[in-house]
Formats: sequence, structure tokens, C-alpha cells
Amino acid sequence: MPPHLISNPDRIHRCAAIVHRWIAGLLDRRLAAFVPLLAFLAAGCVAPIGADRVNTRRAYDQVEANALRTGRPSAETVSLLHQYDLVRLAERHPDEAVRQLHQAAVDSGRRDLLFALAELSYVAGEDIRRSVKPWDPRDARDYYLGSAVYAWLYLFGDGTESSQNPFDRRFREACDFYNRSLGLAFTERRGTNAVAVVEGGRRPLPVGALTITYSEPDPTIRRSDFEKFLLADLFEVRGLSVRIRGAGLGAPLIAVRPISTEFGMRGSAPVTAFLNIRSSLAGLTNGQADARLALYSAWNGSTVTVGNR
Repeated sequence: MPPHLISNPDRIHRCAAIVHRWIAGLLDRRLAAFVPLLAFLAAGCVAPIGADRVNTRRAYDQVEANALRTGRPSAETVSLLHQYDLVRLAERHPDEAVRQLHQAAVDSGRRDLLFALAELSYVAGEDIRRSVKPWDPRDARDYYLGSAVYAWLYLFGDGTESSQNPFDRRFREACDFYNRSLGLAFTERRGTNAVAVVEGGRRPLPVGALTITYSEPDPTIRRSDFEKFLLADLFEVRGLSVRIRGAGLGAPLIAVRPISTEFGMRGSAPVTAFLNIRSSLAGLTNGQADARLALYSAWNGSTVTVGNR
């Protein structure tokens, strides 16, 4: 407030009286129209930044929010998007934001950008999957596969930072993005029946391409022994008190056998699909990346060594 007003209390009182009469008149004649304005002014009195007391569950929901749980990128990813001025682009066109962030990761070698790419690629895949435009040439599976590849590179690839700390929340979430996205990457295009098509071939990515070779290192699992494979993540267990899922990397599948002629019913078995990516981020960019896809029985407790892990 200017000094001459502070030193003149009579003027302040007169101004206050005028404002009071003006508001009273509006309340008498235009109350309905003025109420929203009052609400706006009242909201302006609340600090935009602060902390509110909530229960533990709600606080954890905010901390642990990510694209798998809420459909929106985590706070760590949004922070990186701010750094590269990609927040608005990611909201409107997440597929284009992936391409731009990919180049930033190539230029900088930052490992944290790989996690952001894994999460943003998953968001882009979900956005494309929900598209109701039949003429849309984009394939959500390309972005799901990209999410799995970026998550793999975050966990095992080279970077300017050292290998990730397993106590870092992003380490555990990267495992989840790999497992979830890998299964979705092998579904049928625009399919809704949860069937996974386990096969090799050359697959496009958000940036570059990946050549996948299918192999069967587990002698107890032969693709020809089963009629189809279903994504376990798309099913809910009923009739049992608990659902147990083993720790590790890989897309959990339900391997369904043909109908038994003796019993007239189908048998099934738990199987894990594992994609071992043998390339760097630069290799993805120039299309010279390759990977090996394999199936492993969940009953055997199979382990795979990646590097020295």
C-alpha cells in the first residue's frame, strides 16, 4: 500500500465503506451472479502450495502413483519432462514426446531418462489402444514393446550413472513396466481376448526396430504342446483365498493345452515369457538391435543370467 494511504486513516475508512456498500448492493440485486465470483475470491485466499493432513493410505497413493496405477506418469517422469519442456506435448501426444525424449537420452546417456521413456511409452501405448479411429496407423504394441525395452535398458543397460539401486522405487517399477508391457507387446493387434502370440520377427519400436529370435531353452516347455497363451495379468483369480506370484522378470502367461480326449477338458500351466535384449540405446536408434524371446516353466524355478546378475 502506498505510504500516503497508510498515513491517512480517514481515507482508508472511507474507501472501506464505499467497497462495503458496493458489495452489499451486488448481494441485494445480483446475488446469483455474484456467488461464483465470491467463491473464486475465497479460493484465491488458499495457498496453492502446501500440505494437508491425510491418512497413510492416501499419502502412499500420491507417492507411489505411476502410469500402471493411475494411467498418468509418475512424479519422477513429470519432473524430467519439465526439464526438457515436454509436459504439454506428453499430455497431448505422448508418442511424439517419446521420440523427442529418446533423442535426449541418446545425447545425454542419462539412465533416469530410460525409466521415463519406459513409463511414457506405456502411456502412449494405452492412449493408442483406446483410440476409436480405425484408420489410425499407429500400433499400440510397438509402444508396449518400447516400454519393455526401455525398462530393460534402465535395469541392465549402460549409462552415465552407475547401475540402479534396488532400493530405488523406480528400480522396482521398471521391473513392473517390463513384465506388464512385454505381455501386451505380443497380443493380437486391437485384440480383446488376452491371447499372446509368442513368436519372433522384426518388430518396429517408437524409435528404431528390434529383431527378435524365438528359442526354447527349457525342455519342459514346447510352444507346439499348447493351443494358446493368455496374459495372466488380464485375469482375476476366484475361489481361492490368495493369489501368489513369484518375483522376477518376465511376462506371466497361462499356457492352455488342447482339450483332452480322455477327460474332455483343457489343462493349463504357468509360463513366463522372457525377452533378453542384447543391444544398447544407440543400437535401437539405428535399427541394429536384437533380442532373444524364450518361454520358461514357472514350476522349474528357472533363472537366467544377464551380464553378471
